[in-house]
Amino acid sequence: MSGVLGVNGPPVAVCTGTRPEAVKLAPVVTALRRRGIPTVLLSSGQHRELLRDGLEPFGLQPDLDLALMRPQHHRATPAARAVEALDGALADLAPRAWR
Repeated sequence: MSGVLGVNGPPVAVCTGTRPEAVKLAPVVTALRRRGIPTVLLSSGQHRELLRDGLEPFGLQPDLDLALMRPQHHRATPAARAVEALDGALADLAPRAWR
C-alpha cells in the first residue's frame, strides 16, 4: 500500500463519532483520498444517525464502525473500549507498523 509521499506505510486513520466532527473531518478525508493517500474512516458508533447525516453530503460513509457505545455503561467505558478497539483496528490496518 502506498502511503504519504510514496513511502510504503499504513493508511491514515480518521476517527469520528459526532455530526460536528464529521462535518469538520469530511473535507480532510476527501482531500487525502483525492491525493491518493490511503485513508480509512472510522466511526466510534457514538451517534450513528447524526454521523450519517454529517457524512452523506460529502458522499462518505465509515469504513469501520468501532461500536463503542453500550446501553447503561459507566462514563469511562467508552474511553476504555476506544483504546481497545483502536488498538485492534490499527493492528489490522497496518500490522507491521503497529507492533
